[in-house]
Order: sequence, then C-alpha cells, then structure tokens
Amino acid sequence: MKRLLLVLVLTVTVSCGADFDDCSQKSNGSFDCSNQDLGGLKFYDGDLKAVNLEGANFSQANLEKVNFDEKSLEGANFSGANLKLAKLDELVLRSANLTGANLEGADLSESELQFANFTGANLEGANLKRTVLSQSVLEGANFSGANLSRADLSGVRLDLADFSGAKIHDANLSYVNLERADFSEAKLDRTNLRGANLKGANLKGANLDDADLRGANLEGADLEGADLTGVTADTDTEWPSGFNSIGAGVLTIPSTRSPMTTTAKTTDTTTADNWCPSALPLPKGFKLPTCDVIDKKVKLEISGKYPVGDTRAGGYDLVTINARNSGDQPAYYRIIMKYGLLDEAPANYEFAEDFDWGEPGRGGGLGVIQVAYCTETSVPADGKERKLELAIQNEPGDDFEHNAGWFLAEPHQFYYKIDQFSKNSSPC
Repeated sequence: MKRLLLVLVLTVTVSCGADFDDCSQKSNGSFDCSNQDLGGLKFYDGDLKAVNLEGANFSQANLEKVNFDEKSLEGANFSGANLKLAKLDELVLRSANLTGANLEGADLSESELQFANFTGANLEGANLKRTVLSQSVLEGANFSGANLSRADLSGVRLDLADFSGAKIHDANLSYVNLERADFSEAKLDRTNLRGANLKGANLKGANLDDADLRGANLEGADLEGADLTGVTADTDTEWPSGFNSIGAGVLTIPSTRSPMTTTAKTTDTTTADNWCPSALPLPKGFKLPTCDVIDKKVKLEISGKYPVGDTRAGGYDLVTINARNSGDQPAYYRIIMKYGLLDEAPANYEFAEDFDWGEPGRGGGLGVIQVAYCTETSVPADGKERKLELAIQNEPGDDFEHNAGWFLAEPHQFYYKIDQFSKNSSPC
C-alpha cells in the first residue's frame, strides 16, 4: 500500500524496476526517500514534489523532464543518469555526483553546485545562469551552447571542457585551470579571467569584450578572430608568441605584485601607483586622461544608506571602479551606466540609438535606461590607485528611478556597461 500511495502522489509512471519500499511516509503526506537506492528508476515528465531525496542514489536513472521542485539534493548520486530537460533550478546540489550524466537543455539556474562532480557530463544548451559551481570538477564536460551568465566558477577544474558557443557573460573564472578548453565562438564579455590558465585554449572567434585577463596565461592559445576590445591585462599576462595585444585593443597595466624595472644601469622607481600607459586605446565613452584609467568596468554595489521604501533602496545605488587622478588638481568623476534587458545583446554592446530596445516595463520587459553616478568628494591628484565610490544621482520620481535592482529582478538577461566616464573639476 505504501508503494501505491507514493506513485499516486508523484503522478508519474514508475517502471516495475523502481523500488520505493524503503521510503517512509510522514504525517503530512510527504515521503522521505533520503539516502535510498533509486538507481535505474524511470520517470518521464514527472513531478517530485513532497519527496525528500537528499543523498539518494539515482545512478543510471531516466529522469527526463522531471521537476525536482527546489529541493535539497546535497550529495545525491546522478552518475550516468538521463536528466535531459529536467528542472533543477534553485536546488542545493552541493557535492552531488553527476559524472557522465546527460543534462542537455536542463535548467540549473541559481542552484548551489559547490564541490559537485560533472566529469564527462553533457550540459549542451543547459541553463546555468547565476549558478554557483565553485570548487566543482567539470573536466571533459560539454557546455556547448550553455548559458553560464553570472555563474561562479572560481576554483573549478575545467581541463578539456567544451564551452563552444556558450554564453558566459559576467562570470567568475578567476584562477581557474582552463588549459586546452574550447571557448570557440563563446561570449566571455565582462568575465573575470584573472589568473586563469588558458594555455592551449581555443578562443577562436570568442567575444572577450571588457574581460579581465590580468595575470592570465594564454601561451599557445588560439585567438584568431577573437574580440579583445576593452580587455584589461597586466605585465604578468602571458600572450601567444607574436600576439599584438595593443593592436587588439587590450589595456595593459603593471602588475601590482612587483614594481616595473628596466636595465641594470638605470634606477627605476616606477610602480603600479605612478605608472602611466602611453597611447593605449580607451573604450568608447571614456572622456578622461588615459593615465587615470585602471579598470574599464564597474562593480554594482548597495550602500545601505537609503531607508526602506525609497525607490533607490531596492537597487544598486553605488558603483565602484579602480582609477587614479594623474593630473595636478583634485577632481571629481562621473559615470553614466546603461542598463538593458535583452534576450540577446547587440554586437559589442554599443547600445546603438537605432536599435529597438523598447522601454522598461514594456514589450515583454525588454528595455534600456541610463543612470548617473558621481564621486561625492574630490579625488586628490597624487597618482595613486584607489577604489572610487560613485553614488547614484537620480532622485525618486525621476524617469530612471528603477536603476539596476529593478533590472536584476526581471527574467531576461541583464546587461550593463559604462556609457560615459568623465573627469570634472567641480562636483556633479
């Protein structure tokens, strides 16, 4: 009778090989299948509501199109399982075993997958937006065409992984081993690749616009047709032999790990705090001295100074960026951000005036707005690198009151970029 009741609750067809006899039913009607052996189970297009599956064994199970309903599956075993088109969003899957699993087209967005093992798994076309994958093993996994926008991949192992055609906007891949990984035609714009090992990686045709490659190793990497416009590198970045980083639009700054030196006959006191690049290209909209520029992208932050109910309180009312005042007078800085919601961003994120973005809150939620931020105190002219804090200038009731927080709550892909970055002698 217990097995019959479970089948009715799950509303799925269970093969005769499935065994739920050891699952206990609770007083509220839910079932506890934690740590149970459900290997070889066959579901299709089913719903696993009201079932505790933490630590369960689903090896070789057929779970195509199954909805796992925001559960904790920490430590579960899905090795060799078929999870094609499964709904696994907002789940806790820490330390899960997904080796060799088929996750083609599955939704894993906003799930916690720290320390999980995806060795040899197929995640082609999967949705991993805002997913936490830190310290996971992804060796030999197929992420072709997958969406990893704003995912955290810090500390993962990605040897020989396939990311061809994947969307990896704003993701964190700092200090990750990406040796011989395939990123051909991938969108890596604004991605943090600081200290990453990209030796021998395939970046042919990839979009690295505004990515951070400081300290990265790209020896032997294929950069044919790659877009490196606005990339930030430093003197520790290793490029393929003969590669012209300046010609590719890369801004190179000195490493912060040690002072720059010249020949033994010359005493050189140049450091990262007073060094100035010469004649390096700046992104469109940067209207300030080249020597002031260190970073070319901001961090969106919340100051917490606005009371609950203020239209600015729910969003990012502060942007920060590393810069230096290389002039001889104190100065103020102003940044105008462009925020947009799109299913696909226009080429190079130039936000062309003739591109039909629609308006915020209309046309399915797609739109673009501009928001101004300014330093509230002057920056001394000492040439030192510092973190600038620029506060939002739009007042409640303005046309742009929604700011970044409103955009982040929308279901579409959130894009942002610096539209204008300027230096002024007086406050905004």
